[in-house]
Amino acid sequence: MVNQDIYAHATPIVSKIAENKTLVSVRNTIRKCMNIIGAIFLFIVLVGTTSAFDSSDVEALERDNVCIKCDLDGVDLAGRNLRAADLRDSSMVGANLAGANLAGANLAGANLAGANLSSARLSSANLTAVSMVGAGLMHSNLSGAKMNRANLAGAHLSASVLNKANLRQIVLIGANLERADLSSADLTQANLSYTNLFEADLKYADLTESDLVLANLSYADFEGANFTRADLTKANLFRSNLTEANLSFANMTEANLVDSRLDGAKFCETKISQSSQSGEDCEH
Repeated sequence: MVNQDIYAHATPIVSKIAENKTLVSVRNTIRKCMNIIGAIFLFIVLVGTTSAFDSSDVEALERDNVCIKCDLDGVDLAGRNLRAADLRDSSMVGANLAGANLAGANLAGANLAGANLSSARLSSANLTAVSMVGAGLMHSNLSGAKMNRANLAGAHLSASVLNKANLRQIVLIGANLERADLSSADLTQANLSYTNLFEADLKYADLTESDLVLANLSYADFEGANFTRADLTKANLFRSNLTEANLSFANMTEANLVDSRLDGAKFCETKISQSSQSGEDCEH
């Protein structure tokens, strides 16, 4: 339901980008679009949500560093040391965890929609199937985190660190990852449609079979990245670095490759402008 809503709202917004002729206008329009998309997601998940949390659950967490299936909606745990805490399947909608230390914590299946995790430490944390729709994770450290099947649609992850993170089948529709570090991350079958990856670092990232339709990838670094069978339809790759990237069997119909670096990039049966480009670099 949320995915349908975001596409319905995002399609007319993103289409306006094409009407702008200058790079500055395009960049500003994209940023406005991503902010609107994030706001839509946050509105959807927070409507009807109360901020009342169970004080006994907070006490249990502080005492034992364990709180499974707890009610922590709206709780203020900013700056707390929750390293290796067990918060599986807990509800933390709208919680304030800014600057908190959650390194190595187990948050699998937890609901952190709309939560504030800016500058939080989540390195090597288990965030499998977690919901962080519309959450704020600016400048957070998610290095090596396990985030497969997580939903971060509309989340704000600008300047965050996700290098070597497991992001398989993650949902990042409309998320803002401007200047984020996703180097060597596993984004296999990830949904990155409408995502803002302006100036992001994705060197040697695995984007096999990922969805990057209408994503903003301008100025991003994809050196050595794997885009095998990825969908980059109408993606903006203006001045991106695709040196040594593998784009075999990818769909790049109407993608913007103006001024992008393609040295050593592999185009084997890649679909570009309604046709397939079978290069001499195809393996036989």
